[in-house]
Amino acid sequence: MATKMSPEKIASTFHSIMKVFSESNLNVGEILFVLANVMYTLGQSIDDNIPVRIEDVEQKYYEEPNRIGLALVLQSTLFTQWINNMNKEKE
Repeated sequence: MATKMSPEKIASTFHSIMKVFSESNLNVGEILFVLANVMYTLGQSIDDNIPVRIEDVEQKYYEEPNRIGLALVLQSTLFTQWINNMNKEKE
């Protein structure tokens, strides 16, 4: 999946996202959940053959590490689990 990247588009999009976050009054945890959801959604849109169970996603990822969609779904799921664990520790 080699694509030419545009630093200008990336910078512009990043600034737009940061503006939305600053205007949204979300706390850090809420922003992290948004980012995890974006990663998950991108992963699903890139790869439409992703297993349902996280254990199966993880196994498939180690079998086929070049599948970017699979990697995004796995990382976003693990990231969300980490956020949930951190929130439980604070309680």
